Amino acid sequence: RCVQETGINAEYMGKSLFLRNSPLKQMLKNLNAFKLSKLLVGLPQKQARANFGSVSTESYHESQTSSLDQDLILVDENDRVISRKNRKDAHLNSYIDKDGKPHRAFSVFLFNQHNQLLLQQRASYKITFPLYWTNTCCSHPLYIEDESNEQDNIGVRLAASRRVEYELNLKIQPDEFRLISKALYKSKSCSVWGECEVDYILFVKKNYDSTLVNFNPYEVGAVRWVSASDIKPFLLNKAVTKDEQTTPWLKGIMKYKLFDWWNQLNRTNDVTKVQLDDLTKVVPLSE
Repeated sequence: RCVQETGINAEYMGKSLFLRNSPLKQMLKNLNAFKLSKLLVGLPQKQARANFGSVSTESYHESQTSSLDQDLILVDENDRVISRKNRKDAHLNSYIDKDGKPHRAFSVFLFNQHNQLLLQQRASYKITFPLYWTNTCCSHPLYIEDESNEQDNIGVRLAASRRVEYELNLKIQPDEFRLISKALYKSKSCSVWGECEVDYILFVKKNYDSTLVNFNPYEVGAVRWVSASDIKPFLLNKAVTKDEQTTPWLKGIMKYKLFDWWNQLNRTNDVTKVQLDDLTKVVPLSE
């Protein structure tokens, strides 16, 4: 039942269940520290710190804290670059609530040959919105030369390629992602952490097996392929029966135009024929 529902293979399902249930959990975490660094797809990592300013991160796994001092790209509400801010500070409500500027982000929507969308449940280790269901992959381009490159949005597409491989072990070339829209949203995860992002909505279609995804259990708790008619009942069932909620950005994108775009994809079977928004503008989302 677990394999059918989550779509993971036996190797990663075993790891995930072992992580959650074994009394040797701490030993496994230590053994995987080196492996984890290898999974970061060649990106230089700074050493994890247990405390950033007044906010303690001691309760979080190092898979999350090791990247908190990476710099993100701060932008205004029209996606014009302002400056940079480290990942930790950019996600603190104390910063966001004091007229904090959004940072650039992306949301990948991966469709298979049947035009089913791959959803992921964020891992319990995540600092913001743990165990929430969301779209295929959500993250940020970094404030580094390659991922700050705005020509043809290559920086964001490079970051999306990097993170999809890291989180889901799927290799997608940067030029395969199609930017559909840019959206602005802000939402609190808890009293300490939140999101404030200009989100690049990226579509991609690949002929992937609809059952097996070798995801990284430090980032992803489960996955599920869904059709356009299945996504709302699936997410509602998860919320009602298991108290597994949906991320605010996915809710906002669903309310905005996701089903219009998805219907176009179902008609044409081609993401390049999905009508784009005006990419010079940023659309405010609401849940």
